[in-house]
Amino acid sequence: MQQGSLTTAAHALVETLSAIARRQHEHRERTVSRLSAVLASRLLPEDLVELATYYLAKAQRDLGLTDDSRRGMQRVAAAGGRLAFAAGRGLAHLSRLSGDFPAAVEAAGRLGWPGRHQRVLGDVWWVQGDMDRAEAAYLADRSEAEQHAVEGERAMVQAHLAFAVAFTDPCGPMTSSTWQTGCCRASACAPPS
Repeated sequence: MQQGSLTTAAHALVETLSAIARRQHEHRERTVSRLSAVLASRLLPEDLVELATYYLAKAQRDLGLTDDSRRGMQRVAAAGGRLAFAAGRGLAHLSRLSGDFPAAVEAAGRLGWPGRHQRVLGDVWWVQGDMDRAEAAYLADRSEAEQHAVEGERAMVQAHLAFAVAFTDPCGPMTSSTWQTGCCRASACAPPS
């Protein structure tokens, strides 16, 4: 849809949802262009501006437009709406990407469970090469996900955990007990008898 064809709120909504749905199939520059046009049109209902702003900021981050991305994430986080915690994670990741690890750790600490603070901390420690701390954070996130019965988060952090464990316990493949405990140091590394 061309910017000139955005004439109603309905058009703006359709373009927003289409850009978000297609973002994994189009170059991020296209997503930025489409969502920027929607926001510039000022046709999107106010309660949906946050949605377009958040996904625009994500695409900008992927393109290395960190200042633009940070401004968008800050707007969404400050609004306190449905995507505020996701934007808080985005701000932590932007700090991590820029090498400001103290700011990333601080931002993660403000997220709490709703913002998946333990997963964000695991990502910070992983990049620092502190795999033991990353593993501990991922285990804590998995435990919280189980407590809150959020299977999607549990599955996602399990993948992160498997990666961290591959560095902390490289003696063998993840076993079914590893999936439960998060580590296999004692049994997998013991020499065969």
